[in-house]
Amino acid sequence: MNVAARVLPGPTLASWRRLKRRWARPWSLEASGWLVAAAGALLFLDSAGTVDVGFTLRPSDVLLGAASVVGLPWVLRGWARLPRILQVSAAALIAVYLLATIFGPATTRPGLARTSHRELVYLAYLLLGITTIGLVVGIRAGGWPLRRIVWALVAGLFVEAAYAAYQWPAQHYGWPLHDINNAPNSDNFTTGHRFQGNGLFGWERVRGTFKEPLVLGSYLASVAALAVAGLARARPRSRRARIAGLIVAIVAVTLTSSSLTWGATTLVALLIATTWAVASGRPRPSTALGAVLAIAVLTAPLVFTHAEVASGITGRSAVGLQTTVLSRRDAWQEVGRQWAPQPVLGHGPGQSSVLMAYRPDVPGAPVVLGSAYGVWGSALLDAGIAGLAAWILLLGSLFALALRALLRGVRPLAWGAVSAAAIAVILGDTFGDRFDPKVWLLLGVMAATCERAGRQAGGGRQEPDRPAH
Repeated sequence: MNVAARVLPGPTLASWRRLKRRWARPWSLEASGWLVAAAGALLFLDSAGTVDVGFTLRPSDVLLGAASVVGLPWVLRGWARLPRILQVSAAALIAVYLLATIFGPATTRPGLARTSHRELVYLAYLLLGITTIGLVVGIRAGGWPLRRIVWALVAGLFVEAAYAAYQWPAQHYGWPLHDINNAPNSDNFTTGHRFQGNGLFGWERVRGTFKEPLVLGSYLASVAALAVAGLARARPRSRRARIAGLIVAIVAVTLTSSSLTWGATTLVALLIATTWAVASGRPRPSTALGAVLAIAVLTAPLVFTHAEVASGITGRSAVGLQTTVLSRRDAWQEVGRQWAPQPVLGHGPGQSSVLMAYRPDVPGAPVVLGSAYGVWGSALLDAGIAGLAAWILLLGSLFALALRALLRGVRPLAWGAVSAAAIAVILGDTFGDRFDPKVWLLLGVMAATCERAGRQAGGGRQEPDRPAH
């Protein structure tokens, strides 16, 4: 409101204040909260139940968009509560991508599928992600229980894990509903079943309702971290049900045979354990865990580049894993080559997939979109070094807020929220050209829990956990 008071004329400011008072009512708090919870529960419908409107529209996209509109005052309230560096970094990220849209030389390729107005789609998803973080923080500050969102996320996790566990034998034996996806595959051209390679026991890897096993693994591993944190305060009967659901989720993660998922989850677990030991004032465990974490970080690139090591763990063939490694290496090298002509502001939002487009070795086949394999690569192509710096500033500020809260001592939910967001961000940077709704929602849950914990530890005034009137 201080910003609005400086930039808006008197009559407009008065109208805005009246609108804000009427808008920020208990009904908008309840409605936006339940819409966010519903979006969390339906995150698993990533490539199933979608609608093609020139791009793939997920149910969670629609729900989060409606929640942001209904709960706009809570979005503003949430961002007003976050540290200034986070506010500046979010504004900088949006500003950089707007500038890249205006000044970036958009790339077109005849016959390239699904490329119209990519800059508008990318900007819309970026704004949706930023508003999601503010909305989750805002409704938590307004007294809407955050545990409802966590419960919704965990419920969706258990549904997806059960389906993925069923899909493994269903694919092998041809049972009904072994593939229910209707969104384009990762090549953005084909739909429906696409062979995912062999995993455990030589059976095909599962992808559930996601495009690839890696994306399924990212969802399962990140949301499972929240489910583990919820065990600490669960009642005995509820605890048994959650443990059973977690076992199914672990089985589903195993069936993805995704070495990146397993590696990222292990690194985050070591990082969280080390942070817990430091926060608890335990020097010997801190030293031991820190040493193990350092060794894991140093050896991770070696495991990634030597397929035969991961092959024995995942059950996948060394040839298949080596193909995955080489495709990412070649893509990142191509990113550097394409980025050089437009180093500052890039080629415009969403253009990374166009620049990385390829034509399959089939006569007459259409050109299909490629991938920079992660936000870092796509940021360089889409918004140049300015965009990459803005991403680093935003994510660095968010996790700095989380680290300060963890070191001050927080409830188990905060540890689970930070673990979930870290896994989602790390794995989110290994596929696609933007973060999916899962990453933004988990970042919002992390920001809400850690912002509140920081205020309590700092002795600041804390609003009660009850609906505003």
